[in-house]
Amino acid sequence: MKHSCLFVIFAIQVAFLSPVHAQDTAEILEAVILVRSTIPEDARTARYLGTMRQSNGVVIDSNGLILTIGYAIVEAETIEVIGSDGKAVSATFVGHDIDSGFGLIRANKPLEVTPMKLGDSSEIKVGDLLLLASYAGPGEVQGARVIARQEFVGYWEYLLEDAIFTSPPYGDFGGVALVDRGGRLVGIGSLFTQVSVPGSGYVPCNMFIPIDRLKPILGDLLATGRSSDPQKPWLGIQAEETHGRVSVIRISSGGPAEQARVQPGDLILAVNDKAISGLADFYRKVWALGGAGVDVHLSIRRGAQVREITVHSADRYEFLRVPPRTLMLTSHGTKEIGSLTMSSPGVETEGPPWSPIIISMEPGLPSGR
Repeated sequence: MKHSCLFVIFAIQVAFLSPVHAQDTAEILEAVILVRSTIPEDARTARYLGTMRQSNGVVIDSNGLILTIGYAIVEAETIEVIGSDGKAVSATFVGHDIDSGFGLIRANKPLEVTPMKLGDSSEIKVGDLLLLASYAGPGEVQGARVIARQEFVGYWEYLLEDAIFTSPPYGDFGGVALVDRGGRLVGIGSLFTQVSVPGSGYVPCNMFIPIDRLKPILGDLLATGRSSDPQKPWLGIQAEETHGRVSVIRISSGGPAEQARVQPGDLILAVNDKAISGLADFYRKVWALGGAGVDVHLSIRRGAQVREITVHSADRYEFLRVPPRTLMLTSHGTKEIGSLTMSSPGVETEGPPWSPIIISMEPGLPSGR
């Protein structure tokens, strides 16, 4: 069985890495870089995601803009990237989109690689053959097939309606590039999971965030570090679904649910008197109430008692430590004339969240050219 699986993987790689794609494949590998970040010990996410993080990233423009997975850089104190030459280059936080999970950073020096072009993830369908590329190089390039296009529901108040699932699974999945036959980026690796496939049962796989989720928000991320779309109400609840029943497994310290005295083990029955039928339904009913800050009335079962609890929701961005970010300054919209480094205080300082504080301003490009 093991030899059969290895043969399938080899056949997929040979089919994809044909002579027609040889030159494109070399450029693809150069565009995939390593991302390392350090996180303060008192950061909100340090307890769950650690203080030393590493992922893959993909260079997507000629000025060192890198797309990666958001959890690798959220609340980062320092970031560095390593290209195909093995040299470490410092990088700056650009933006993080909580709804999709994308993260953006920018290298502070030229990486001298050909940026990877963005593809069209809406064209990707079940059965398609794709390439997974990581920083590790040619030995870590893997072919995979799409086994599902469906919603993914995360326990951390996350719902991706059009996720891409591929198999066989790839170990170094964080930020890995999902590439189509034209050498274009169609997704960014998020996690290892399993999905139910008719006739095969539960199949181990990777989940990818479709690149089409980036295109409408890219301008916002570059300008302000976050999407301009209204923020969804956040409760600070981590939950799991079992046979359609939603139970609380963890509460974010200092978050809205903790303040409302929601507890691990609580069984969530309804949102604003409307019964829920699963985790995705729970999220949708909460988000349908309005934007961040709306009151969410939960009916919960705790032991033998049913209780009514009102949670005053929040904007999740306000809960996080937001790293300083660098903007490129332009003259007449085209000529780059310098860089502006800004810090967004969030909950760490007084004043409204994401009010920018200028901490440095330098002439010339961020790369020093």
